[in-house]
Amino acid sequence: MNKIDDMTLMAYVDGELDPVTCAEVETLLDQDGELRHKIRGLRESTALVRSAFNHVLYEPLPGFDASRERVVVPLSDPTEKSRKPVRVGWSRILPLAASLAALVIGASLGHYLTMRDVDRELRNVGLSLSLADEAVVQEALMRGLEKELSGTRIVWNNPATGHRGGIVPIRTFQSETGQFCREFTEFRQVAGRVYDQGGIACRSADGVWKVRARYLPENGGV
Repeated sequence: MNKIDDMTLMAYVDGELDPVTCAEVETLLDQDGELRHKIRGLRESTALVRSAFNHVLYEPLPGFDASRERVVVPLSDPTEKSRKPVRVGWSRILPLAASLAALVIGASLGHYLTMRDVDRELRNVGLSLSLADEAVVQEALMRGLEKELSGTRIVWNNPATGHRGGIVPIRTFQSETGQFCREFTEFRQVAGRVYDQGGIACRSADGVWKVRARYLPENGGV
């Protein structure tokens, strides 16, 4: 490894690189003072945003509880400090695509709703967004995934509809195929109601982030 891109640096700071890649990065750090300075800056920035949003970051990641009878999902509205983690029932979750089954977060965590299921749930509770809203959300999501550190909140607002929301990247990792992926939480405020969800997006070779899975609490996130 002769050069480290920003995604690799973010994954290193998040502690999500595999041992081999981590060792390669640390070898380069020993040789490159400018790179060490950049890593220090990233760590300091990450520490600041994590201290500000630790109610989001330090909840458990999606995973099985001790009884393995439910999945605990850390979705919370960043505007509220005391909301409890919501739970996803087995009847409401579907397998993630096989290409994501061996992500670093673990094969047992690969149980999520498909995009179609998410869209249907949003329509059912009257929280689907207009095309104009979706364009604003997409821009905020792509910007946050590409440029922001884990724990940074990216807020979007559409004055035309009065809808608003926020996105928080919470971890960066690599799939078994080498794609960089990021997990994120999201909240939307539509018609005075707050809706929570989370997801995983992966970066394609052309630099475009594509959402591969989303997860919802069993009450639809409301």
